[in-house]
Amino acid sequence: MTKNIFNPEDQQGIVDHMNDDHTSSLIHYCHLLGMPHITEKDTVVMTGIDQDGFDLEVNGENVRYKLEKPMKEPREVRKVLVTLARKVLPDK
Repeated sequence: MTKNIFNPEDQQGIVDHMNDDHTSSLIHYCHLLGMPHITEKDTVVMTGIDQDGFDLEVNGENVRYKLEKPMKEPREVRKVLVTLARKVLPDK
Protein backbone atom coordinates (compact mmCIF):
# COMPACT_ATOMS: atom_id res chain seq x y z
CA MET A 1 0.00 0.00 0.00
CA THR A 2 1.29 3.44 -0.92
CA LYS A 3 1.82 5.94 1.89
CA ASN A 4 -0.83 8.67 1.98
CA ILE A 5 0.54 11.95 0.58
CA PHE A 6 -1.53 13.83 3.18
CA ASN A 7 -0.27 13.91 6.74
CA PRO A 8 -2.93 13.15 9.36
CA GLU A 9 -3.48 16.82 10.26
CA ASP A 10 -3.94 17.89 6.63
CA GLN A 11 -6.20 14.92 5.93
CA GLN A 12 -8.40 15.81 8.91
CA GLY A 13 -8.45 19.47 7.85
CA ILE A 14 -9.64 18.56 4.35
CA VAL A 15 -12.29 16.18 5.70
CA ASP A 16 -13.55 18.74 8.25
CA HIS A 17 -13.65 21.52 5.64
CA MET A 18 -15.59 19.39 3.15
CA ASN A 19 -18.07 18.25 5.79
CA ASP A 20 -18.53 21.74 7.25
CA ASP A 21 -18.67 23.79 4.04
CA HIS A 22 -19.34 21.62 1.00
CA THR A 23 -22.30 19.34 1.61
CA SER A 24 -23.67 19.98 -1.88
CA SER A 25 -20.35 18.85 -3.39
CA LEU A 26 -20.43 15.65 -1.33
CA ILE A 27 -23.95 14.95 -2.63
CA HIS A 28 -22.76 15.66 -6.18
CA TYR A 29 -19.91 13.15 -5.73
CA CYS A 30 -22.57 10.57 -4.84
CA HIS A 31 -24.40 11.40 -8.06
CA LEU A 32 -21.15 10.91 -9.99
CA LEU A 33 -20.90 7.49 -8.32
CA GLY A 34 -24.30 6.51 -9.72
CA MET A 35 -26.44 7.37 -6.71
CA PRO A 36 -28.83 9.98 -8.16
CA HIS A 37 -31.35 9.42 -5.35
CA ILE A 38 -29.07 11.03 -2.73
CA THR A 39 -30.30 14.49 -1.65
CA GLU A 40 -29.67 16.98 1.13
CA LYS A 41 -32.05 14.91 3.28
CA ASP A 42 -29.49 12.09 3.28
CA THR A 43 -26.42 11.92 5.50
CA VAL A 44 -23.23 12.21 3.47
CA VAL A 45 -19.86 12.80 5.13
CA MET A 46 -16.30 12.53 3.92
CA THR A 47 -14.35 10.20 6.18
CA GLY A 48 -10.91 10.13 4.55
CA ILE A 49 -8.80 11.14 1.59
CA ASP A 50 -5.59 10.01 -0.05
CA GLN A 51 -3.87 10.47 -3.39
CA ASP A 52 -6.04 7.80 -5.03
CA GLY A 53 -9.45 9.06 -3.96
CA PHE A 54 -11.65 9.68 -0.97
CA ASP A 55 -14.05 7.85 1.30
CA LEU A 56 -17.63 8.85 1.98
CA GLU A 57 -20.17 7.54 4.43
CA VAL A 58 -23.59 7.71 2.80
CA ASN A 59 -26.47 6.94 5.16
CA GLY A 60 -24.15 4.70 7.16
CA GLU A 61 -22.68 2.90 4.12
CA ASN A 62 -19.00 3.32 3.25
CA VAL A 63 -18.36 4.34 -0.36
CA ARG A 64 -15.05 4.96 -2.15
CA TYR A 65 -14.56 7.52 -4.91
CA LYS A 66 -11.49 6.43 -6.87
CA LEU A 67 -9.83 9.17 -8.89
CA GLU A 68 -9.01 8.60 -12.56
CA LYS A 69 -5.40 9.46 -11.82
CA PRO A 70 -3.70 9.81 -8.43
CA MET A 71 -2.70 13.16 -7.03
CA LYS A 72 1.06 13.59 -6.90
CA GLU A 73 1.18 16.44 -4.37
CA PRO A 74 -1.12 17.55 -1.52
CA ARG A 75 -1.58 20.97 -3.12
CA GLU A 76 -3.55 19.32 -5.96
CA VAL A 77 -6.46 18.47 -3.68
CA ARG A 78 -8.43 21.70 -4.08
CA LYS A 79 -8.22 21.62 -7.88
CA VAL A 80 -9.24 17.94 -8.00
CA LEU A 81 -12.23 18.34 -5.65
CA VAL A 82 -13.44 21.53 -7.34
CA THR A 83 -13.15 19.92 -10.79
CA LEU A 84 -15.24 16.97 -9.59
CA ALA A 85 -17.81 19.29 -8.00
CA ARG A 86 -18.22 21.06 -11.35
CA LYS A 87 -18.32 17.87 -13.40
CA VAL A 88 -21.54 17.63 -15.37
CA LEU A 89 -23.49 14.42 -15.02
CA PRO A 90 -24.02 12.57 -18.29
CA ASP A 91 -27.54 12.57 -19.69
CA LYS A 92 -29.35 9.28 -19.38
